[in-house]
Amino acid sequence: MGQLPGDALEAELARQENIKSHLTRSNAELQAFIGKEGGEMDRECRQAIEENEVVIGRIKERQAMVETEMSHRPSRS
Repeated sequence: MGQLPGDALEAELARQENIKSHLTRSNAELQAFIGKEGGEMDRECRQAIEENEVVIGRIKERQAMVETEMSHRPSRS
């Protein structure tokens, strides 16, 4: 990551934020769907939500790493 230019790091942050936003929205839609079909469909929705939460956690970790890298660089004027 240390070799990437600042613009690439900023683009990566934006890309990760977009993915996180989509997963969060997907979780909300899945949560609203739970209980309407019942049974196996509810289990699949809950599993998908759990998997999305794991990915969201990883994204937050990556974002923190990128932000840390950016904070150690000289600011652009």
